[in-house]
Amino acid sequence: MISNLESKKIGIIFILSLISFSFNIYAQKEYSYKEISEYKIKPLNGENLITFKKILLDNELTYGWTKYNAYYSYYMLKEQKRDSAIFYANKAIATYETAKDKYPKEEANLINAYFAKGRSYAENKDYQNSTIALLKCLEIEKRYPSKARGYLFTGIANNHLAIGNDSLALNFYKKALKDSFYVSTPRSLITALTRVGALYDYDFLNKIDSAKYYTHKAIKRSLALDYKNNLSTLYGNLGSLYKRENKIDSTIIYYTKAHEILKEHKPITKEGALKTSLYDIANYSYVKIHSGKLDEAIMDLQSVLDSLGKFTEYNKDDKGLFLSVYENMTLAYQNKGNYIKSNAVLKEKEEFLNQFHKQQLKQELEKLQVKYETKKRKSEIQRLKTLTADQKTIQKQRNIIFYSIIALMLIFLIGVIFYFYQKKLNDKFKKVVLQQQLLRTQMNPHFIFNALNKIIVLNEEQPNKVQNYVLGLSKLIRLTLENSREEYVPLEKEVGALENYLILQSNFSTSFTYTIEMDPEIELEFYHIPPMIIQPFVENAIIHGIAEKKEKGIVKVIFETNTENTIICNVIDNGIGYSHQFNKNISRPKDHTSLSEKIVRERLAIYNKKLKSDASLEIKDLKNETNDRIGSVVRIVLPFYSI
Repeated sequence: MISNLESKKIGIIFILSLISFSFNIYAQKEYSYKEISEYKIKPLNGENLITFKKILLDNELTYGWTKYNAYYSYYMLKEQKRDSAIFYANKAIATYETAKDKYPKEEANLINAYFAKGRSYAENKDYQNSTIALLKCLEIEKRYPSKARGYLFTGIANNHLAIGNDSLALNFYKKALKDSFYVSTPRSLITALTRVGALYDYDFLNKIDSAKYYTHKAIKRSLALDYKNNLSTLYGNLGSLYKRENKIDSTIIYYTKAHEILKEHKPITKEGALKTSLYDIANYSYVKIHSGKLDEAIMDLQSVLDSLGKFTEYNKDDKGLFLSVYENMTLAYQNKGNYIKSNAVLKEKEEFLNQFHKQQLKQELEKLQVKYETKKRKSEIQRLKTLTADQKTIQKQRNIIFYSIIALMLIFLIGVIFYFYQKKLNDKFKKVVLQQQLLRTQMNPHFIFNALNKIIVLNEEQPNKVQNYVLGLSKLIRLTLENSREEYVPLEKEVGALENYLILQSNFSTSFTYTIEMDPEIELEFYHIPPMIIQPFVENAIIHGIAEKKEKGIVKVIFETNTENTIICNVIDNGIGYSHQFNKNISRPKDHTSLSEKIVRERLAIYNKKLKSDASLEIKDLKNETNDRIGSVVRIVLPFYSI
């Protein structure tokens, strides 16, 4: 008989044998392409990633490593290990590109890799590489649709917003708002709506109605979800929009709401809480000013300036906060009747803007320097690799070294010839650019001279209109100066400057009506044209055309599509006719119009030479059936490019 002890030993041995057998079966199991592709690494953590890696190693699989590295890079992103996330993302990409054994749809795993890479670069403030990675991710996502699309759009939009590409940022945020999964996530939707509203308020668009629309939508969603951490910011933004429209009561209502909400609901992040608090103090000081608490408002505003003074660098949001503080402080001192202090604040504001622009320029120069050094380093590495390869080739082919030397000499000679030819072309191009800049500077002084004369006339005849005219003029001059620095500007921005000019002239000078008509096929946000070409002819139509007529004048500016690289702008008026202007005894420099026309023709000729375009200028009188002059039309064919 078998004793109880021996029976227990036999049972233990049997159980161990079963465990060993089961383990061997597991280790020997072969995983198919489909099983690896459908294997769920959930939840995504270190333990589950190790399990998946063990499957690949134990089965000596050559496929599945792209998936492992891609998921590991995303895991590193979640763990805030950005450098590791980038490393494993690059490893996943390299594995996929070099792998000979791939399972169907394995490329879809790269969505995780490029997303983690893009997000990590963005958090490192390397927005250029982040955008490249996210755009590549978007390209793959189009082939393998996922729930990531809306977040890719917002990631790209955030990058463009950070580097100042506001129009592109707006475009990608609006794309995100069209993604059904993204908008089903409440906080994502609220964030996108908030940023779209803020972008519509920026100078490059300045569409206050659109800004209010999106901000109201964000508030409505926040209230519906009882998500109040961002309500203070939203109410503050809305108050600022009404403030820009000079609607004091609405401004006070929303600034007060923002102030009350902030007492109970602070932003989630420490940095967000600080910025929101400073904005609230600045905004609520406006309420105090209109409540007569001038000294208290001034003390609050000074405290904000003191807090901002501790920052080492400022971004666009900080700039907006500074300007709000200076504006409210100026208003407070003016209400106190202390115009000396008010002027001192304005001077301090100008000094801040100068310092801010210098800081922005310095940052751009530093970025260019880093980019140059990186490119130089890569070029040196490539040069050393090329040199090593050449040396090996020479060692193996000594019998043809003579011909190699001759070939190198010929290449060197061709390179020298090409270098000097390219240098000559570059010098010629620089000369053309300088000529364009000179031409642009010739056009500005005449407009300033006329504007200053207008202020003098208004001051004598209609002093109550001087302030509004100066405010409008300052905005127009700022837009004109900004546009004049660029070789190309967005058509939307040029039209905005043109409309500001027409508003000034129609309200404060010659009595006339105007329209600006745009072909529906023209994309205002994406078309870029040379600046300062249309305005001189609009000015001529108003001052020297319709001003000579007794009946009410009409000015039309019509934009039409033309070729793939040109558009047409027609400036039409019902004045005395273009040719008749030179026969009138008008007290003005008679060569101004012809000089403006000559400058524009020279600029268009330069663009034609540079771009091989068909830009042109044509001016003619409009006549009725009895051959009487009833106006003039200026037809300008403008070069453009679209982004």
